[in-house]
Formats: sequence, C-alpha cells, structure tokens
Amino acid sequence: MANRRRMLQSGYMAFSAALLLLSLLALTHLPGPGRQYSARAAEAAQSVQIYLPVVYNSARSGLFGHVTVAGSPTAGVPLNLRFYNGSAWSTVMTTTTDTQGLYQFTDVPSLGSGQKYQIEYLNSNPRDSTRLWTWTTRLLTDYTAGEGVGIGDFDLANLTLAVPVPSSDVTLPITFQWYPRTASPNDSYIFELYEPSSFTPHWNTAPLGYVGSYTLNALPTGFATEHPYSWTVYVAGPDGSGGAAYYSSLVTFTNAGSGPRLPLPSSPSPYLRPGPLLNTPPTK
Repeated sequence: MANRRRMLQSGYMAFSAALLLLSLLALTHLPGPGRQYSARAAEAAQSVQIYLPVVYNSARSGLFGHVTVAGSPTAGVPLNLRFYNGSAWSTVMTTTTDTQGLYQFTDVPSLGSGQKYQIEYLNSNPRDSTRLWTWTTRLLTDYTAGEGVGIGDFDLANLTLAVPVPSSDVTLPITFQWYPRTASPNDSYIFELYEPSSFTPHWNTAPLGYVGSYTLNALPTGFATEHPYSWTVYVAGPDGSGGAAYYSSLVTFTNAGSGPRLPLPSSPSPYLRPGPLLNTPPTK
C-alpha cells in the first residue's frame, strides 16, 4: 500500500510538471502578425524539469522491504539474507539499499520443512553510532521460489542510553533511562542486564512498550553485588522484528534491593547481541 501511495504521488507530481510545461509552451506561441514569441515565457519553459515517477513492479519476486534512518530513506545500507536449514544459520545472499532505501533479494529458493529466512543488518564497516547495533526482520517460515514477499520495513536510528552514566555504582531501587526513538512510536523496549564477558547470568524484561525507563527494585537471581554488569535496551518491532542499541553500559550494584529476587528468563532476549561498551556519558 505504501509503495502504491508513493507511485500515485510521484505520478501526480509528474503530471503537474508536464501540464505546467505545456502551458508555458503555449504561452510562447502568441497569435498575431509575424507569429511573435514571448522571450520570458520561452526562457521559463526551458528551465522546467520533469521528474518521471518511479514505477514499482507489482509482480516483484523475492524478498524486499524499505530501510530508513530517523524516518528518512537511506541508501547503501548493507543487508544479509540469513537462511536456517533446520540445524544452523548461514548467510546466503547480501545486498544494499538503493537511493530510496529499498532492498530486494531475487532468485530466492523455496523453503523446505523446518527452514527459515530472515534479513539481518549488522553495524560494521564502518561502524556508525547513530544507528542501531543490529536489526533482524521477522522470521519467514513459508516461501515458494518466484513469490514476492515484503519481509520487513524498518528504521535504524539508534536508541541512546541515558541514566545511570557508564561505570556507575548504584543503589537499588534504580531507574534506568533511555531516549525513545522519536520516528518509531510503534517500538516496544526490552531492558537487558547481563555479565559482560560470559553473558551468564543474563536477564531481560518482557517488552515494556514505547517507554523511556525501567525501575529495577531487586537483583535478579544469579546476580551479585559489587560486580560490574552490562545493561542495554533492545527494540522489539510490532511484527516480530527487532534490534539492539548501539551501546551497552557498565553498572555495579552496591546492594541487592528489596522484594523477591526476579527469576531468570527461560530463554534470553532474541536480540542478545550487545554492542560496544559506552565509556563516556551519552548525549541525546
């Protein structure tokens, strides 16, 4: 639907420009003896530029989508097509977004029983701290070669961690704060706490909604006082997609807090792939 709307808007703009050009050309040819011309109108007509509409093939095959950063279409974003064969993941194709932020993987083979596809973004070569550390689209579990499937439109603007500042000693309860992504109001955020070298223990909330904070009242099971842990925030999209903030940040708890110890989740956040440690206080 979004692609069709862009086509209609582009077509309307092209039609308007063409109508303007025809009007100006008509003005240049004035009736009367000697078939005189208006030099001013002729000059104006020569300066008109017509931009033809971008025509999208409604019968596109393969897997496709649209990438933005803070709401703006972004070119040159590297993407991987990930394939799960029933036992392990591998990258089977790569591509980059075009000038409109569009991407497409063509000649994609059919999926068999237990197999999956997913599009992956990894922030590297070079790293860009204004973007998320990672993003993965929803899992595609049913695909027949030749089909056209929109597997995911997504925004890569980073989410900034705010409070506490890096390497803080804190007393529970403590409210962790971050800046929500203003161009993505459908985000739901997941707070994650983990041991930075081994990732064990790790603990995460359920999706919290479009919020900018989470209050931790007591240490989760398996976590200790006077030991540095990393915290970060993950972004959960409404369609099963999601990604990680560019940075994680160290924090040390001076007490265990009050109330029951929170149990560890049965499985970690599906987006557990934390980025570099934040060493200086963040700016919005």
